Amino acid sequence: MAKKSKFMSWLGFGKSDKKQAEADKQQALAQQQEAERLAAEKAEAEREEQARIAAEKAQAERLAIEKANAELLAKEQAEAQAQQQAQAARLAEQEAQMRLEQERMAAQRAEQQRLDTEREQAEQDEKLAIEKANAELLAKEQAEAQVQQQAQAARLAEQEAQMRLEQERVAAEKAEAERLEQERIAQEQAEAERAEQERIAAEKAEADRLEQERIAAEQAEAERVEQERIAAEQAEAERVEQERIAQEQAEAERAEQQRIAAEQAEAERLEQQRIAAEQAEAERLEQERIAQEQGEAERAEQERIVAEAEAERLEQQRIAAEQAEAERLEQERIAQEQAEAERAEQERIAAEAEADRLEQERITAELAKEEAKLAEKPKKEGFFFTS
Repeated sequence: MAKKSKFMSWLGFGKSDKKQAEADKQQALAQQQEAERLAAEKAEAEREEQARIAAEKAQAERLAIEKANAELLAKEQAEAQAQQQAQAARLAEQEAQMRLEQERMAAQRAEQQRLDTEREQAEQDEKLAIEKANAELLAKEQAEAQVQQQAQAARLAEQEAQMRLEQERVAAEKAEAERLEQERIAQEQAEAERAEQERIAAEKAEADRLEQERIAAEQAEAERVEQERIAAEQAEAERVEQERIAQEQAEAERAEQQRIAAEQAEAERLEQQRIAAEQAEAERLEQERIAQEQGEAERAEQERIVAEAEAERLEQQRIAAEQAEAERLEQERIAQEQAEAERAEQERIAAEAEADRLEQERITAELAKEEAKLAEKPKKEGFFFTS
């Protein structure tokens, strides 16, 4: 029986079974390698899908931020235009008030001139009716009236000069406000463009970093696959030479590869968590920066509105003070003219009284002369009768 077995082995029957077993083992190893390759490809596909989803999310967030920045810029431009329109309306209202003030003063001047003309005509008509003594008083009053008219003309010229200076000042303030507003808008636009450039540069740097990480991961994965292939070939060579040792080494290597794959999968999961955390932190910092910029812009806008309100309040106080001063001067002038008119009237009444007194004295003297004549006439008649 032993001779038969040896003979059968010599004919090759035993070698065929051994080759079949080796072929089965090689097929099992190939299947195992194929399963590991499919698992690696699946992991790589999942990682690429995660990277694609993260990239799409970052792109969507970037577009949302750009849209928000564009809307904020449009809102700021609309607010700046509305402020310019409001300022133009205020300036137009101030110009209308100044124009009404000019018309009122012109009407007052015309009315005053008319009253002066009527008063002078009445004085002239009244003075033509009096005697020569009142002619000197009329000349004096006319001279004083001319002096008053000259003073009034000087005051009106001074008021017109002040109003012209006020108009020039308002126009200069309007031009200065428009220039400052244009500078502010240009500065805000430049700041927005600079922030946009910085954001684009940061996104590009982040994309480059992610691309480098992806290339490094692919290279590491290729090196790992190559190492597995080399290790498998070495295991296969050792298995052919020493089946038991090769099987143990293959089992150990399979366990090691599973451990490495598990560690790599865990490392990739941790890396994805880290990237997601960094992205969330970057988004939070960006939101805080945008909120801070919006708060700063709103604070600056509130300060500018308060400053404009304060300037407008001071302007109203100045106009009110000038109007009060003009009214006070006008009241003083009217009171002075009234006092002067009353004084002239008193002088006229005194002159008329003096004229009446002189007339009474003349009449009294004439009556005395007539009485004296009448008293002498009976004496003459008696003289003639006696003789």
